[in-house]
Amino acid sequence: MNQNEPLFGIWAVVPVKRFDLAKQRLSPVLNTRERQQLPYAMLGDVLDALSKASNIAGTLVVTCERDAMELAKTFDAEVLSETTSCGLCEAVATAGRYLDARGCAGMISIPGDVPLVCAEEIDRIIFNHGAAPAVTVIPAWDGGGTNALLCTPADVITPQFGENSFSAHKSAAIHMGLAPTVVPSLGLALDLDTPDDLPAFMEWNSDTRTARYLANIGVLERFDEYAHMSELRSG
Repeated sequence: MNQNEPLFGIWAVVPVKRFDLAKQRLSPVLNTRERQQLPYAMLGDVLDALSKASNIAGTLVVTCERDAMELAKTFDAEVLSETTSCGLCEAVATAGRYLDARGCAGMISIPGDVPLVCAEEIDRIIFNHGAAPAVTVIPAWDGGGTNALLCTPADVITPQFGENSFSAHKSAAIHMGLAPTVVPSLGLALDLDTPDDLPAFMEWNSDTRTARYLANIGVLERFDEYAHMSELRSG
């Protein structure tokens, strides 16, 4: 796509950090190579869901990771290339300005590590989004974080991902005179960040690239040893 070509509708933004820097907190159960391959599998699941969503006009992957760029192309996603791995807030804010300058109606920021997300959930979130200007916040499973943020226009508020970002995004919307919409989503709530997230994810028995990858490396069989080591450290 010509980068000067006008865009319309709501676009999905997927920020992706370098795979060799990702998922460090999973090091107790995954080795270095596995921690690089897991984000690739999860990104494939997310891009697949976005490609099937009826209410998404297009997908923009923001990354400096070459493998993520190549994977994005297989799903006909556009790539906004970074020169280095920026923080999440900066990546989403940059994407918002980029999309707004090209005339898109808005953006929904979705992380690349929520492999349970499905097209129907994405369409439901957009369907329940109010008339612009508007903000919809999708909480993480713990209620403190934000796992998706829908903004129309794309730069209506400044992204504030991080600790307590759910409250921060709601406050930012209220500061702009907007009543934020909150849409819980099972598929978007569970990201894979900590060792305990892995068995919780596997309990879903999902037909995803991520589940197949984790099953192939026998991740569940490792948890007895991991739990034993955790008990020793806590004792």
